[in-house]
Amino acid sequence: MLDFIAWYVLVTALGWIVFPLLFHVLSDIPGRGFTFAKIFGLMFWGYLYWILGRLGFTANNLAGLLFTLLLVIGAAFLVLQKKGIDDLRDWIQSRWRLILTTELLFLAAFAGWALIRSLNPEILGTEKPMELAFINAILYSESLPPHDPWLSGYAISYYYFGYVLVAMLAKFAGTLGSVAFNLGVSLTFGLTAVGSFGVLYNLLALRTGKKTSQLLPALLGPFFTLILSNWEGFLHYLHSKGLFWQGAPDQTSSPFWNWLDIQNLVDPPMGDSFGHWWWWRASRVIQDYDFSGFGREVISEFPLFSFLLADLHPHVLSIPYVFLILGFGLALFLRPKGKSFRWLGLVPIEISPLFFLILAWLAGGMAFLNTWNFPMYVGILAGVYALRNQRERADWQTVEIVKDFLFFGATLGLTGGVMYLPWYLGFASQAGGLIPNVLYITKGNQFWVMFGPLLVPIFAWLIAAWKKKEPTGNVASGLALTGLLVLGLFFLMLLMIGMLAWVPLRADGNELLTLFLSSVGGLEIGQVLIEGLRRRVMLPGTMITLIALSTLGWGLIFYKKPEGKNRIHLPEKSANNFVLVLIVAGMALVLFPEFIFLKDLFGYRINTIFKFYYQAWLLWSIAAAYGTVRLIQSLKTPWRYLIYSGLFLSMSMGLFYSVLGLQSKTNNFTREAGLSLDGAYLYPDSDYQAVEWLRNEPSGVIAEAAGESYSTAHSRLSTYTGNSTILGWDFHEIQWRGNAEIVNPRKEDLITLYCTHQWEVAKNLLEKYNVLYLAIGDVEYTKYAVGSDNCPNGLNSDKFIMHLQPVYQNERLTIFQVPPASSK
Repeated sequence: MLDFIAWYVLVTALGWIVFPLLFHVLSDIPGRGFTFAKIFGLMFWGYLYWILGRLGFTANNLAGLLFTLLLVIGAAFLVLQKKGIDDLRDWIQSRWRLILTTELLFLAAFAGWALIRSLNPEILGTEKPMELAFINAILYSESLPPHDPWLSGYAISYYYFGYVLVAMLAKFAGTLGSVAFNLGVSLTFGLTAVGSFGVLYNLLALRTGKKTSQLLPALLGPFFTLILSNWEGFLHYLHSKGLFWQGAPDQTSSPFWNWLDIQNLVDPPMGDSFGHWWWWRASRVIQDYDFSGFGREVISEFPLFSFLLADLHPHVLSIPYVFLILGFGLALFLRPKGKSFRWLGLVPIEISPLFFLILAWLAGGMAFLNTWNFPMYVGILAGVYALRNQRERADWQTVEIVKDFLFFGATLGLTGGVMYLPWYLGFASQAGGLIPNVLYITKGNQFWVMFGPLLVPIFAWLIAAWKKKEPTGNVASGLALTGLLVLGLFFLMLLMIGMLAWVPLRADGNELLTLFLSSVGGLEIGQVLIEGLRRRVMLPGTMITLIALSTLGWGLIFYKKPEGKNRIHLPEKSANNFVLVLIVAGMALVLFPEFIFLKDLFGYRINTIFKFYYQAWLLWSIAAAYGTVRLIQSLKTPWRYLIYSGLFLSMSMGLFYSVLGLQSKTNNFTREAGLSLDGAYLYPDSDYQAVEWLRNEPSGVIAEAAGESYSTAHSRLSTYTGNSTILGWDFHEIQWRGNAEIVNPRKEDLITLYCTHQWEVAKNLLEKYNVLYLAIGDVEYTKYAVGSDNCPNGLNSDKFIMHLQPVYQNERLTIFQVPPASSK
C-alpha cells in the first residue's frame, strides 16, 4: 500500500511539475497538454536520467535520480519565469473540471488495476521472469547501460527504456523489483487511461468548441482502448453453450465453427469450456496456413488481454507514449504556419525548431520503448505535417505533399535517432529485413472477430459523414489513393519475389529462395505464387474491408466542395480530419502484413501481425470512440435508433471477454493468500531464501543452471537479484543478439562446469566468466541429472565442495563463493 501511494504521489507531482512546459508547447489544443502531463513528465525525467547516466555524467543511484529531477523542475521554473504564471493560473481556475476528471480517472485506473494485480500478482509464466530480470538488473546496475542479467559481461541488448522508467520509480520509492513489476503494469494502465482520454477530449472539444460538456463522452476513449475486447469472448460463450452444433451432420464438427476456424472453437465443447486459461484464446484468433496446409498460430493481442496477462512487455509499456505522441500530432496538425528553419541548412521545416526537436525526441523514444513503433509514428507525424502544410496552400500540389512527407519523415527520424544514439550503438536484433508474404492471408471472418467492436462504429460514422451534403466525399480520390497503396504493396511483393528467384547468392543455387520456400512449406516458387493468388481471390473479406475503409477515409479527407466541382480541396483544420488520418493510418498498418512481413527467427508473420495489429487497435480505438460520440450527438436520421442498437450490440459482444476474463484471471476476485502486489514466485521456497541473502551481499556473476525460454526455475537467482548469470534463457538471448555465436558456447561451458570431475577445468571456466557465486540446488541437479545431454554421469559437486567455501546453505540449495584468485 505504501509503495502504491509513493508511486501515485510521485507520478502526480511529475505531471504538475512539467505542466507549465506543456501549457505553452501545446497551446494549439483545448486541453493545453494537461491530460498528457504525467506521461510527458515521466518520459522527460527518464530520458535525462538515462542519457546523463549513459554518457557517464551521473550514476545509477538515488543521487542521479535527484539531480535529474532537479533539472526537470528547473526547466519548468525557467518557463514560468519567462512566460509568467498569470495565464496558467487563469486556465487552471477555468478548467478545474477537466483537471478534476483527469486526476480522478488516473487514480481510479491506477488503483483499480493495482487491485486486479493484487488478486493474481504472481510473476509466473510467459515472459514475466524476463521482464522482472530486466527491472532488477537496472535497479542494481552501478551504471548505465545496465548489465544483461542473463549474459554476464554484456549490457542489455533490447529496447529497454520502459524498464528504465519502472526501475527509476522503484529506486526512488525504495520498492522491491517484484512489487515494482505489478505497480508498473498498473501504472501503465492508469497512464493509458488518461492518455486515451486526453486525445479524445481534445478532439471532441475542438469539434464542438465546448470544453466542459465533452468530459463525460471523452471517457469512451479509455473504454474503447482498455475495456472493450474482441468478439472471441462472445463466440467462446456461444461455443460453451453448444450453439451451432445441433443439426450438424457430424456432431464432431460444425460448419459454422469450421468456417470460423479459431482454434479450440472448432472442437465440440467438452467439460468446463471456461477453464482458467480459456481467456488466452482471444489473443490467437488469426490462423495462417502454409503451402502444405499446416496451421501456424499468429499473435493477435489487444490491450485488455495484455493487461490481464500482465506481461510487462515493451508493446505494453509503450502504450501511454503512443497517446502522448498522438496528442503532439494533433497539435502539429492544428498549428498554423509561422516559425520555420532549415534542418542542417538543407531542408526547410515549417515549424519552430523547439517543437521539431520535441517531436523528434518523442519519435526517437518510440524506438527505445518499442522499436517496431518508430517507423509507424514517424510516418504518422510526417503524414500529419504534409496534410497540414497542404491546408495552407491555395491549390493542390502533389509533388509538395510527397516532398513534405518524405523530407519531414527523414529529418524527424534522423534527429530522433541521434538523440538516442548511445542506445543504438549497443543494440542488436533478430530482425533481418523484409519477406514477401505470398501465402498468409487474413480471413475476413477472423479479421472481423478481431476488430469488429472498433470497425462497426468507425464504418457507421464514415457512412454517416459521407451522406452529409457538404462536404461531398470524393470517391475518385479515395479509390485512387487506396488503389495506389494496395497495388504498390502488391507489386513490391512481386518485385521481392522476383529478386529472390533471379538473384542467386551462391553458385549452387539461390540460398534466400530456398529459405523462403522452406518457410512457407513449398517446393517451387510458381506453385506458391499460384496458391497465394488463389487464396487472395477465395478469401477477399479482409481486403474488401480495408479497401472500403480506405476509400471512405481518403474520400472524406480530400472532399469536393460544391463550387469546386471536380477540383480536390483539403478541408479546414478540424477534429474530423485528424480522426480520418488515424483511420487510414490504422488501415495501412493492417494492410502491410497482407503483402510483406518482417524477417525474424520465427520465419513467418507471427510478430508482424502482432505488432502492426496492436498499433492499429490503439489508433482505431480513438476513431471508434470519436465516431460513437459523434453519432450519438449529431445523428438525425430516422434510422438512428437502429444504428444505436447495432453499436450497443457490437459493444456488448466485446464486453463478454472483459467481464468473463476478469473473473477467470482473478479467480472470481478472490485470493486465498490475501491481497498482495509482491509477485515473487519461486519454488522451492529455499530458493527465495537464497535470493534474500544474496540481496545483502556484494554483487557479482552467478553460475546457475541455464534453461530454455519461458522457464521460471532456471536463472532464478539472477532474475530476482539483478546479478548477472553466465546464461539465462537461451533462445531469448539468441533473439536479442541476432545469432547464437555467444549463446551456444556458454551452454556447453555450463554443462562442462557442472559435470566435469576435473577441478582445473571447472576453475578455468569460473575465471573465464568472472564468477563470484556458484549455486547448486534442486534446479541444477534436475538440469544436469544422470543421463542428461552431454552429462551422462550427472552433476559433480565434489570438486566444488573440495575447493570452494559454501557461504550460504539451506536444506535444498548451497551457494559457494569463488575466491578472488579464481574469479580474475
